[in-house]
Amino acid sequence: MKTFGYLYTIRQHDQYLYTSVSLSKYMFKNNSFNSYSKRSLTAISYYCQDTKQKNNVTSRQLLYQYSRYNSTDIEPKESLFRKFRNIIDVFWYGCKALFTDVKLAVKTRRKLGLYHKQDLSRLTREEVRHLRQTKRDLVKTFPVTLLFMLPFIGYSAPLLAYFYPRQLLSQQFWHPDQKKEFILEEYEKRQQYYQPLVKEVGITAKEIKDKNLLDFCYKIIDGAHPSNNDLLSYQHIFATHDEFSLQKMPRYHLVKLCRCWLIPTAWYLPRWFLVNSLRKRVKYLQEDDGLIKRDGIDLLTRDCIEHAVHIRGLDETSLNDISMKYWLTEWIDLSTKVTDEDVSFLAHGAVFKAANFETMEKDGLVDYKLAVDK
Repeated sequence: MKTFGYLYTIRQHDQYLYTSVSLSKYMFKNNSFNSYSKRSLTAISYYCQDTKQKNNVTSRQLLYQYSRYNSTDIEPKESLFRKFRNIIDVFWYGCKALFTDVKLAVKTRRKLGLYHKQDLSRLTREEVRHLRQTKRDLVKTFPVTLLFMLPFIGYSAPLLAYFYPRQLLSQQFWHPDQKKEFILEEYEKRQQYYQPLVKEVGITAKEIKDKNLLDFCYKIIDGAHPSNNDLLSYQHIFATHDEFSLQKMPRYHLVKLCRCWLIPTAWYLPRWFLVNSLRKRVKYLQEDDGLIKRDGIDLLTRDCIEHAVHIRGLDETSLNDISMKYWLTEWIDLSTKVTDEDVSFLAHGAVFKAANFETMEKDGLVDYKLAVDK
């Protein structure tokens, strides 16, 4: 960098302009800026702007390099050791968080005792949610742990898990930005099947010659948001017609419904797997709705409300707290008015309730309904 010290003699020697341009290109390429070289580049740029040298080609190149310096945040390159350390930190802090969750889940499980595994009345809603989530996290990380224990091949497990965190790692290993990205991807996956499912319900309504249900589907497709009374008026149709029964509805209808709930629908999966997975999902939501109603929705934190509306199919990223709480209250009211046998109705109803709610919230209809209810 000694050459840079002579750049102030640019008034007498134009060749130093060319030297400064070449040197600045080298520094940008290698991120080798220091405080002295930055001051020198700034001084030369001021000189080129204040004199006739600004019409010179090399001067214009130098000014371009100076503009790059001002508009670019130059960060030092990370060494290989630092990159390796970042990967290790991901697994280290993730394992510590998972181990903490497991200890808390074991402590919660002891509250139920040996003979009261299904008695959730002894636990709070948050304890039940944490217990179930920790179980899913352990199941998700088990394949990676098993692969890591294998000789030689096990060294590839951390790399695979690092590059595919959503598929192979639990939420404890995710960065906050990754978690937001995965949540948005989940909603986009579900949302793309909402309209096809509503159209499928409309086609089925046309086959069973129910004009009211057909008109209701047309309204949803046109952008309307249904109320609980609207949905409950069609409850008997889902309960009495075989076309809406999970056991007898066409497979393509069942597949669309399962995809709205992020249930795997590969061609080789049997029908009983899809039906049982859907039943378990809806049963879990009904139990969770009962616990929220028992403990009170006002006791839920913002994160709990966001998680609750997300697993029920609503995009929480574009909603405020009031709208999310209003939607969750409406859903719990709907869920607690039906029986455990109305799985098909609730599975379809969640899609109808989530449809067009963001538009309703943007139009201010949520605040209007809250004011009317008061």
